[in-house]
Amino acid sequence: MRLFVLVLGLCVAVRAFGAEADSANDDVAAVQMAIASYVNAFNTADAKALANHWTEKGEFILPGGKTLRGREELEAQFTADFAEPPQAKLELLETNIEIVSPSVAVETGVAKVTVADNQPTETDYRVIHVKTAEGWKIDRVQEAVSVAAA
Repeated sequence: MRLFVLVLGLCVAVRAFGAEADSANDDVAAVQMAIASYVNAFNTADAKALANHWTEKGEFILPGGKTLRGREELEAQFTADFAEPPQAKLELLETNIEIVSPSVAVETGVAKVTVADNQPTETDYRVIHVKTAEGWKIDRVQEAVSVAAA
């Protein structure tokens, strides 16, 4: 009887672990979709769509230390940035996503921005994504000059 309870307990634990792994895989896929949507919004210069990827009070810390806070400020900055031709293109490199809890994911990588005939600029970045009723949203981004580019 004791062996049966032990085996049954082990089966339940393995099944629960499998469900957690499936959930984490689903979350990674959902975050990847949100990232792809963000890059698309950037590359089509859609400031409103770009800002809507953020939480209401999201923070964007730029390489120089300036911090943009909240969707309104982010949208205003994106609108100003996109108003100046030529349009920039964003490419994310070395992207890594880690699900740290059921509602928090951390993304790291290198953001490469290319503007017309200029040399691309690269920054290392870290993003905190949070799961909301609207899906995965960006709560905080911090960028720093890329070590590889420096």
